[in-house]
Amino acid sequence: MYNTSSSPTLTNCSFLNNSANEIGGGIFNDFGSNPTLTNCSFLNNSAYLGGGMCNFNSNSPTLTNCSFLNNSADRAGGAYTTLTVVAPRSLTALF
Repeated sequence: MYNTSSSPTLTNCSFLNNSANEIGGGIFNDFGSNPTLTNCSFLNNSAYLGGGMCNFNSNSPTLTNCSFLNNSADRAGGAYTTLTVVAPRSLTALF
């Protein structure tokens, strides 16, 4: 899922067996995207950076009761990575 300048709300969703050649196998948040995810799972996703989720260019996702399991990345952030000065607004997750 690619989010750019958007803030979707997702509940009870799964990101399974996705891949990206570059960034964000499950979700790639770019340019001020601030998604809210509740009870979501990221399983078996892969990418060069951020296998499960990658945040780039001023994003602050909110994650509640989310799980990141068996995700991988060639370079950094198998489960979750942030490439600029950003951080989740709240994070309750199982890695």
